[in-house]
Amino acid sequence: MTDINATVGANVRRMRKLRGLTQEHVACYLGIDQTLVSKVENGQRSLGVAALEKLCDLFFCPLGELIDESAQASSEKAVAFRADGIAPEDLDGIAAVGRIVRNLEDLTALEKATDHGA
Repeated sequence: MTDINATVGANVRRMRKLRGLTQEHVACYLGIDQTLVSKVENGQRSLGVAALEKLCDLFFCPLGELIDESAQASSEKAVAFRADGIAPEDLDGIAAVGRIVRNLEDLTALEKATDHGA
């Protein structure tokens, strides 16, 4: 059995790097210190559910991709932006788009699940 903190930390690091974000970006967005982000990524600390949900918005991924050790980012989204020029207010906008994408995916999945050939 894998340590959940190590799993979440590895997934946060992987998703952050895929998006071209720094630990400072994530820390600023979550309103925490960069050293805490480092400890989370190293499996030494954990984040609460609210912070994980915020990261899901920022990373355009479902919660399962952050907490599942076998998750390999099945719903990777192509997100084009230059991380080196991102300001704190940009992170909120990016996360808002991520939330919209996640909600659309949930609605699409629900529609497929309830569509019985109608």
